[in-house]
Amino acid sequence: MFRFLHVICFCAWLATASLAAAQSVDLYEGEIEVADQSEDARNGGLARILAGVIARIASDPSQAAALAIDGGAAAAASMVQQYRYRQDVDTSSGAIAYRQTLIARFDPALVDAMLAQNGIAAWSGPRPEPQVWLAIDDGSGPRLVAAGQANAVAALSAQARSRGLVLRFPDDASNAALGLRAAWDDDGGAADALLGGGEAQVQLLGRLFRAG
Repeated sequence: MFRFLHVICFCAWLATASLAAAQSVDLYEGEIEVADQSEDARNGGLARILAGVIARIASDPSQAAALAIDGGAAAAASMVQQYRYRQDVDTSSGAIAYRQTLIARFDPALVDAMLAQNGIAAWSGPRPEPQVWLAIDDGSGPRLVAAGQANAVAALSAQARSRGLVLRFPDDASNAALGLRAAWDDDGGAADALLGGGEAQVQLLGRLFRAG
């Protein structure tokens, strides 16, 4: 696993973009690993999933956290619309281990009502899909993260999904050199050309490298 300790990011909002990105994340659904399929494990899992759903929908995540702490997630079992389990096989330790994942979707009307009753504004409307131009160096030299290598920064994508966002990585090789110059070399001209020609409403330009 790579250990990166320094991140520099720049964000460009393109006000001229005319098309809203399609909603790719079900804002009212989430998943979490549970010990088993017992009622106690399920109810605990539902509470944690609902806390994540609230954080994703609320315009202010800090307010969402306060609501969850104050017991808002305690009503999770009565707000769930549907749930199911997925069993994954984990061999990372060298031995076969089976992991249970609880997947649940909550009633949008009930979640929205909970937020409204607690005076928490919801982040409404379509969410953008940020275009990410990220250069990384894991010790073998800088390179631009393309769509096919997005797993190298899975934690970044997971953090974005926690707020209902799906990150897009470049899949056009013609822009790879330009993106690398902009993100890694602080080339202002390359950055202007890259960000000015994109269709995404939000674009992120940054670099990620090892400490020391």
